[in-house]
Amino acid sequence: EAASAQREIPETSSSNLVPIAWTPFVGDAFDGSPLLGELGRIAVPMSRSTADGGAAEVSIEIPFVRYRTTNPDPGPPIFFLAGGPGASGIEFGGRVATHPQLRLLEHRDVVAIDQRGTGLSRPNLVDREFEAVLAPSVLTSRRVVEQAFTRVARQAVAFWRELGIDPASWNSRESAADLDAVRRALDVERVVLFGTSYGSHLGLAYLRDFDEHVERALLTKVEGPDQTWKLPSSVNRVFEQWERFQPEGKDSETGLRFAVETLLRRLEVDSSLLATTESQEKVRLSAFDLQVYLARSVASIAAMEALPEALSSMLEGDWSPLVDTSEDNRRVAINAMTLLVDCASGGSLARLQQIERERQDEAYLLSDALAAPFYPETCDALGVEGLDDEFRGPLSIETPVLFVSGTLDARTPPQNVEAIRSGFKEASHLVIENSDHDSRELMSSEYRAMVQRFLRGGAVLDSTLTLPVPVQMPGGTVE
Repeated sequence: EAASAQREIPETSSSNLVPIAWTPFVGDAFDGSPLLGELGRIAVPMSRSTADGGAAEVSIEIPFVRYRTTNPDPGPPIFFLAGGPGASGIEFGGRVATHPQLRLLEHRDVVAIDQRGTGLSRPNLVDREFEAVLAPSVLTSRRVVEQAFTRVARQAVAFWRELGIDPASWNSRESAADLDAVRRALDVERVVLFGTSYGSHLGLAYLRDFDEHVERALLTKVEGPDQTWKLPSSVNRVFEQWERFQPEGKDSETGLRFAVETLLRRLEVDSSLLATTESQEKVRLSAFDLQVYLARSVASIAAMEALPEALSSMLEGDWSPLVDTSEDNRRVAINAMTLLVDCASGGSLARLQQIERERQDEAYLLSDALAAPFYPETCDALGVEGLDDEFRGPLSIETPVLFVSGTLDARTPPQNVEAIRSGFKEASHLVIENSDHDSRELMSSEYRAMVQRFLRGGAVLDSTLTLPVPVQMPGGTVE
């Protein structure tokens, strides 16, 4: 019955407009200058899938800001979907709308939406954070951190449940229906979607249920319906690409892999290694600390550029580069919105089994450390019903979609797109060599031209664009 109720969420009727409460709004343009817009608010049900009424009778508030285009003949508005989950679309929307390399307002109005639980929405589940801090003497490990995080997560769910929040109502399917409520309130038949990272996940959820109301969609850093939990193999693949940037070669005793293997062995053998924090405390270091440090470094070009020097320091006995990560691993914190939305999307049994196999594979030096401290086991312990496998199943989409991926993106690699694109009648994939999870692809004038062509309704073919090897890396090019 629950699964059946979830399938009944879509509301496509536009016969009765949802009333909007409008107020003036001043946002931030890309250059920091004021950007005039108008803030709208609508009320939506907390839950559209509660069989016994309950939360379905409780309203929550979804805010959005509309920035007007300079185009005298605009097409459907662009709905900007922020990442996270937990980032505020309204906070970042003005900067994205006026970005000089995107030029969105040249085409259409931009509507920046705060997903339920974020930003100016009511209630806001992001601003209230729950945390626990482990003592400096604790030797961190995946299990120790996961257990601490699960305790904190239970506190977060209990807190909001006592205030009348139904935890099962905070998921991407409900949020997609909220987006459609905004569309209907604005009295527009179709929209253009622009989502990055989690915003692409929400965009795909909207396409699944409301495909007929989307003119086209630009989705970058793609997180598919069954890709919320990251694969260790994706991190390893990027690690291997960074190895190729090293002139010594990956098999050399001065290479990246040799250094990592050596340091992991030292930390596994000696559990008494200490480092000194800025407050002059001594913290115990662990192999887990190093895995998390490396996984986060591999996932970011900016962090990766500093890695060779940091590894050299640690090989010489200076463990100070690990201090911040070690302290971070002792502070486990979460807000309920991010927790509930990611847990609701979850993963299929096949996906979770693949992650477990890969994290146990010694060939993957970093295991699943990129997820720390938020592992699937936490969701299992919450007792909150998530979305069913239909949500994570194959898509069948008529809307033209342009996907964008970076080859140095450990979180949302190009393989994510290739795994789902068979469900799209009209899709193109731009693969950006040497781009990570940030927006480095905007360096490319060719990429920018393709985006403009797509936004104007033109066709874009599958392409691979190559950016320079990141600066400061061996063989890098000044940008």
